[in-house]
Amino acid sequence: ELITYLSSTFSLNNQIVPMQGDILTMEMPSESYDGLYSMLVILHLPIERRMELFNKFYTVLKSNAGIYIEDFFLLHEVTESEQKSLKEDVYCNGLPTKEEYIDTLTKAGFIDIEFVDYSTRWTEFVEERCGIFIKDREIIVKKYNTTTYDSLLHFYSAIVKLFKAGNVGGCVIYAKKA
Repeated sequence: ELITYLSSTFSLNNQIVPMQGDILTMEMPSESYDGLYSMLVILHLPIERRMELFNKFYTVLKSNAGIYIEDFFLLHEVTESEQKSLKEDVYCNGLPTKEEYIDTLTKAGFIDIEFVDYSTRWTEFVEERCGIFIKDREIIVKKYNTTTYDSLLHFYSAIVKLFKAGNVGGCVIYAKKA
C-alpha cells in the first residue's frame, strides 16, 4: 500500500521497487538506484554491521542520489532492563547515538546529512497506537486470536515503555551520495 501511495502521490509511475531480503548479501548493481528508503529496519541489524550496510547503500546509489531512514537511536545510556527489552522484544542488539549514526554515514561517504530527532512525536504516537490497540481488543481478537493479540500488546507496550523512559529515541535521517 505504501509503494502504491508513494508512486501515485509523487507521479513515480511504479518506479518504486520494494525489496525483501538481506541487502548485505543481495546482488545489486553499483550506481543503479535513485534513492533508498528504510523504515525501522536498520535497528535490527547488529550495530557492528552498520558500516558495511552504509557502504553498500553508497555503492548502489547513483551520484547525487539520497537515502531516507526512519530508525531508533540512543538518547542516553539504557538500563539493563531496557537493553534486555531491546534485545528480546524489539530484536535490536544495540543502538547508535545521533553522533555515531552521523559519523558512520559520513565515513561511508554520505554528505548533506540531516538528522531529525522525532523522539517526542514518536513517543506520543506509540502511546496512542497502544491505547487504540487496547481499545480495539475485541475486534483484533475476533479477526486473529488471543495469542496474536497478547503478543502484539506485549510488543507495543515494550515500545511505549522504552520511549517513555527517555533513553531510546526515534529519528528521520536524510543523506546524499556525493
